[in-house]
Amino acid sequence: MGIGEAQDYLTATVLGPVKPSVNLCGDVLEGLGIRSVTKGSRKAVSLLADLVEQAIRPVSGASCKDR
Repeated sequence: MGIGEAQDYLTATVLGPVKPSVNLCGDVLEGLGIRSVTKGSRKAVSLLADLVEQAIRPVSGASCKDR
C-alpha cells in the first residue's frame, strides 16, 4: 500500500514509513527519546518530531522569560 492509499484509508495525513527498529522502540519506551533513526525512517521521524514540538509550544508564543 502506498502513502496516498494509506491516507485515504485512514482519513489522516501520513508522514511516511517508519521501519521497525528494536533500538528506536527501546529508546522511546525507556524514556530516552529518539537517539538514532535508520536512514529509511529519518524523514518521517523528523517531520513527526517537528509536529510534536509545534504542538507543545505555548500558544501565545511567549518565551519562558516572559512568564
